[in-house]
Amino acid sequence: MLDKPKIIKVLAFHDYLLHIQLSDNRWLRLDMKNFLQYPAYRKLENIGYFCLVKYDDDLLYWDNMHDMHIDQILHFSTPITKQEVAEAAPFISVQKKIFRDFIANEGWEYE
Repeated sequence: MLDKPKIIKVLAFHDYLLHIQLSDNRWLRLDMKNFLQYPAYRKLENIGYFCLVKYDDDLLYWDNMHDMHIDQILHFSTPITKQEVAEAAPFISVQKKIFRDFIANEGWEYE
């Protein structure tokens, strides 16, 4: 059995896209918009919450009810180039503002 790659970085975007870097140096784009139609993922419609995505080696997750395993990620994602990742970089500062606004609206502390 082949070892599956590990997730080493995730970038979330305001249009429900995730850019995922894997341990084998691939970058993937996961479009989460289609998943939002299902009750299990509806909470992620809140873009601030969506941007709180976390990860470990083989799992993207938002909380204990909203997650996506590496097998699903590999199946539903499309490969992207490092250039495409670099071109998306200007949107990261916008994402940080959305994240900070969400945290403030929830009354949580932000470091």
